[in-house]
Amino acid sequence: MKTLSAKAKTSGLTLVELLVVIVMIAVFAAMLLPPTGGKWKAQRISCMINLKQIDESFVAWSKTHYGKLPMQVPSKEGGTLDFIQSGSAVIHFIALTNSGPISVHRDIDTYYQDGTNYQKLNSYTNYGIEPKWLVCPSDERRDSIYLKKSASECTDTNISYFVGINATLNNPKSLLAGDRNLQIDGLPTKPGLLDLTQKSRVGWTEELHYSKSTSTAGGNILFADGHVEFIKSKALDSAFQSQGLTTNRFAVP
Repeated sequence: MKTLSAKAKTSGLTLVELLVVIVMIAVFAAMLLPPTGGKWKAQRISCMINLKQIDESFVAWSKTHYGKLPMQVPSKEGGTLDFIQSGSAVIHFIALTNSGPISVHRDIDTYYQDGTNYQKLNSYTNYGIEPKWLVCPSDERRDSIYLKKSASECTDTNISYFVGINATLNNPKSLLAGDRNLQIDGLPTKPGLLDLTQKSRVGWTEELHYSKSTSTAGGNILFADGHVEFIKSKALDSAFQSQGLTTNRFAVP
């Protein structure tokens, strides 16, 4: 019967060596995984701050339009009601600047009536929104550098947030805006006008904020009462249903 020599018995890995190998494997695995800590949390918070600033611009706009949002006001009065069917999201944000065609048209009309202080009119019609607020920092498919040029250069392919067409300031639970990475009935939404029914199942894709699966994915929602909330997919349906709206439309970029 053959027996192992002393040299053969000690040729395997020692416990310390085995632990070193395990640690090295763990380090390499961690390097291959996307970051889940500080970076993503910071980007998510920055995204929420963007939406909060957007809300302040919407509220400022409403104060000079009888408490209404751009989506409820005709274009001849500076709103975007006539442009809803286009499905564009950015048009509703451009209304909050003095660089877009809608606001410029309003400026010109007012200028013809007054004609004395065009600079003052420009300041009056600028409701504070800045193009850089329209891009979520974690949205790698949007070019925030491009948006720094001017508000008039904003397009639907450059912004990160949808607009709730049927949101009103009178309904604090209505969804005014939010991250664009929505999915309906398990499928990512396409750009354009999104018309939801009571039976639609709403969730998030993993595109903007890191998650291990779509079931744990999340996104930011700006409610009409001004608060911004990061909501996971499993809770998003409740947020949509709580609006109490029979008509539920969203302009998705």
